Order: sequence, then C-alpha cells, then structure tokens
Amino acid sequence: MNYSIFSIQGLLKFCFRFKFIISAACVLAIIISSIIALYFLPVKYKSTAVISPATTNSITQAILIEDNPYKKDIFEFGEDESVEGLMQILTSDFARDLVIDQFNLYENYEISREDPYAKTWVNLEYQENFIFKKNNLGSIKITVFDEDPFKASEMANSFIGISMPSIIDSIYNKVRYNRAMDNISICEFRQEMLTKKLNNVNDSLNDLRENYGIIYPERQIERLTEQKAIALRMNNLAGAKKIQKELDVFNSHVTKHDFYKVQSLEIQEELHRIEDVVDLALIELNYPFQNYFIIDRAVPAEKKSKPIRWLVVLGTLLSTFFFTIITIQSYLLINKIKNADK
Repeated sequence: MNYSIFSIQGLLKFCFRFKFIISAACVLAIIISSIIALYFLPVKYKSTAVISPATTNSITQAILIEDNPYKKDIFEFGEDESVEGLMQILTSDFARDLVIDQFNLYENYEISREDPYAKTWVNLEYQENFIFKKNNLGSIKITVFDEDPFKASEMANSFIGISMPSIIDSIYNKVRYNRAMDNISICEFRQEMLTKKLNNVNDSLNDLRENYGIIYPERQIERLTEQKAIALRMNNLAGAKKIQKELDVFNSHVTKHDFYKVQSLEIQEELHRIEDVVDLALIELNYPFQNYFIIDRAVPAEKKSKPIRWLVVLGTLLSTFFFTIITIQSYLLINKIKNADK
C-alpha cells in the first residue's frame, strides 16, 4: 500500500493497519506511566509570596535630608527600575547560597556533599524549585516547590522575613554596609588631611597673634588710625610715628592673616559637611530601611501542585504513540531498501 503518513488520511490508514501494535504500545505506556506517576514521582507543594518594590531603600534620603531634590515618598510603589533591581537581588548567587545554607538543601534534596558535582546538582534543584517572576502590575511573585508544604511556605517567606531575618534585607544590608564603610573610610581619610591642614593654618594665625599682636586686624587698624588722628591733633608727632609703625606692621601682615582666616573657615565648613556625611552613613548602617512592600505572604498549600498525573500520562501516551509510528515506519523503510537491493 502506497500512502503518506504525513497526511491525515494516510496517518489514519497507517494506524488502522498497525492498530494492534500501536494499541498495545499505548496501553503499556499508560500502565507504566500511571505506576510511575503514582508511586515514583515525588509529590510537591507550592507556596507563593508576592512583593512590590518601594521607591527608595534609604532612610536618610527619604526622611532626614531637607530640601532634597531626589526625595521620594516612602509609601510609593516602585517602578520598572526598582522591580529590576529587586529581581537582581532575588536571582543573585548570594541569595541562592543563603537559602541553600539556611535550609540545608543538600540534605533536603538528598545530595551528598562528597559528590564532586554536589554544587551543580543543588543549584539545578534550586533553579527548578525556586521561581521568581515579575507580573504586569509591577510586583514580583516568589514561588517555591517542596515535598513539605510547611517548609515550602517557610522558604518562600524567608525572602521577605516573616519568621526570620529577610534574605532580601540581608543582601541589601550587606551591600549597604560595604558601601557605607567605603564612604566612611574616604571621609575619615579626608578628615585627617583637613585636620592637619587646619592645624597648620591655626599655627600660622597663632604666630601672627603672638609675634605681631594681630587678632582682629580690621578693628585694630581702625582703633590705631583713630589713635594716630588724636596724636596728630594733639601735635604728638612721636606718638603718631610710633602708631604709624604699628600700622605698617599690620598692613604688611593683614593680607596673610585674612588668607589664613578664610582658609580656616573653609576647612572647618568642609569638616562639618564630612561629619554630616559620616553621620548619615552610620544611620544607614544602624537603621536598615525595608525597600519593598509585602503584598501576600506564603501559606502552606492544602493540596499538591506537582506532579499533574493526568498530564504525565497524557504526555507519555502521545510520545509513545508517535514514537511507535516512527519506529514502524522506519522498520518498513529498512525492509523496503533491503528488498530493493536483492
């Protein structure tokens, strides 16, 4: 019989011709897949938590700094950039390793740490059982599968910190700590330099005070000028000449004094700014600010989510059906080639 199995009519004729072989293979596939689905595939429960990012994770930027052009409402939901940033945290290796260690997933997934590929196997299990997905509403869904429904909900909630410190906050705090310590180190180095410079400037001002009596040059020059005028009016030329010498000393050093004075004020102002920066950095370290809103907490599932047994059986049945057809067709084609060669 000459017909093509690539047409519906040809496929139906082919199936009818080999109906007993195909039927036997399909029945056997149904029996085997049903047994495997019932007794060998592990049952898994699903727990889901939903979070939405906030606009900021900085308490100083949100509350403490006045007249801040970048100030944001702490009660406002974040936009796409905030969602992407939170997704980066959730899918990071740091988050994965924290979960693996915190819940001892090697033992949970029955993976021996002595296995040379243990890290690879546990990472594959993690990728299969921990799913992070953002939705169209700007929220992120954290889905966890496990054979224990209570453990599944506990692991999902570990990211948002219901019964234990939040994994998200732990990562943010670690990043914030490193960044804040870098800023503090830079500020302390700058403070040390400015303090030395300020000491040198103050030493120069002290020299002018001790050697030339220059303290408030403008007032002192004004008073000396008045005294000179009085001396001249009283025809006290010797006194006026003596006062003029003092004025000459002031005039020769007043510019230097003013320079040191301005420099001292500028350095002190910068030191105050640095102190403010350090104070804000320490506040960031000591008072962590949650940067997301908890929309839904994960709860233990009442019924299993995996495996979907009818889907397993159906998939096996369809695979067996087409594989049997391909096998029979290949067998017929090989026989046809052999007969043609004889």
